[in-house]
Amino acid sequence: MPAQTDVVVVGAGLAGLAAARRLHRAGTPWLLVESAERLGGRVGTDAVDGYLIDRGFQVVNTGYPRLSALVDLTSLGLGYFTQGVLVRRGETLHRMVHPLRDPLGAARTVLTGLADAAGVGRLANASVGLGGRLANASAGLGGRSGSASVGLGGQFGRAPVGHGASRNGSAGIGRPGEAPTGEDVDRVVGGRLADVRRISSVGRASDRLRLAALAARCASFPVDRLLAAPETSTGAALRRAGLSDRIVEELLRPFLSGVFGERELTTSSHVFAMIVRSFARGRIGLPAAGIGALPEAVAAPLPESLIALGVSATSLRPGLVRTSAGVVRCRAVLVATDPATATALLPPLGRVRMNTLTTYYHSTAEPPLDEPILLLDGDRRELVANTVVVSRAAPTYAPAGQHLVATSVAGPVVPPEPVVRAELARLYGRPVDDWEHLTTVSVPEALPAAPAPQGRLRKPVALGEGIFVAGDHRGSPSVQGALASGWRAAGAINRYLGG
Repeated sequence: MPAQTDVVVVGAGLAGLAAARRLHRAGTPWLLVESAERLGGRVGTDAVDGYLIDRGFQVVNTGYPRLSALVDLTSLGLGYFTQGVLVRRGETLHRMVHPLRDPLGAARTVLTGLADAAGVGRLANASVGLGGRLANASAGLGGRSGSASVGLGGQFGRAPVGHGASRNGSAGIGRPGEAPTGEDVDRVVGGRLADVRRISSVGRASDRLRLAALAARCASFPVDRLLAAPETSTGAALRRAGLSDRIVEELLRPFLSGVFGERELTTSSHVFAMIVRSFARGRIGLPAAGIGALPEAVAAPLPESLIALGVSATSLRPGLVRTSAGVVRCRAVLVATDPATATALLPPLGRVRMNTLTTYYHSTAEPPLDEPILLLDGDRRELVANTVVVSRAAPTYAPAGQHLVATSVAGPVVPPEPVVRAELARLYGRPVDDWEHLTTVSVPEALPAAPAPQGRLRKPVALGEGIFVAGDHRGSPSVQGALASGWRAAGAINRYLGG
């Protein structure tokens, strides 16, 4: 390990690796030290008896722009999840489709639960009009034929959704050049739903229209415009969008709890908008070799000789880093570790509150579902965030003749496995007594909490005197946030060094 270099990067998670990529591209001498014996930080996979066990249920989102800029996603052999979710309510599973991927299916979803034929006809005019505009939004995102993801170039800032009349002559939803809003839904649907009798479904028909409008707006508006909106909690933003408590409790709270690691929906509305944007613009999948293949792919172009694994940084000051393998003198230091380690090395950062996620892994010879779709609990039991047969998306996650089921729980309380197993029997609607419990992976510091205010999701990375910091706690709590903060910090270091 060299005794001197220009930049020491502490931490080989996604932020540190992204920073090293930019430093290397600029020709800036660097050294990366990592206390673990592997790359990835919180992103990793263990092979256990033919199963791939990720360190918590984590996915690749092709809608993350910094990810697609750093990694050839086709090299990961991604297996994709169904674009939509299933929601358990009582004895029934309800399908909610992705409104920007299947606009006509979204229109059919809107109509679900309407028992009055005349009401169906009236709402059909409105929902088909929205379906056409969602199709325009999807097409306007720059998608490339044959691509696994919706394209991120070309029309990134364009908002072509929602002008004119629908094909069937109904009033259009939205304004010229803009995505539809909750107010537009009220204008088009008006009071015409009042006389329609509803049966069991996820939320109300007007909720589903508003939710589709929200997704279209987040997908099509420029990022700067989304982050200029008044910032609240996610819960307040959902209420502001006109969504009822019913759809929040039956769909959005369980889904978002698995994304944020918290059920209270206190996460910033700006973080929420970016998450919705990424889900609307991208696809969700798993690498054939497990999620641990992601940091390996980010690191692939880097010289192995400049990455020191099993070497921890014990202290630092401007121009010097003390490690378990000796002292390294440098012109700049980047701390790109987990927040707790970063605070230990840089006390002025202060404590970062973290959210906990726990994943229960089970194996079964008979999969409970025949597709790789996320199953949510719409019965308000407030235990399971989601469950999915991951081997349906990526068959390499389980040995031949077996399937792997991953079930996530948000929050610091880790329920006993038998309690979770009982919930799985209810959710899947079948006995699970013969399922083998492989392991439970609890990650107490899975994601940084991100309550409002988060501003523009760009906390400072330069701390002064040549010391810099990066990680998802400096941006959004996501893969994109980690990669983007590392890239941004490396740019700041190059400027500091005069590169």
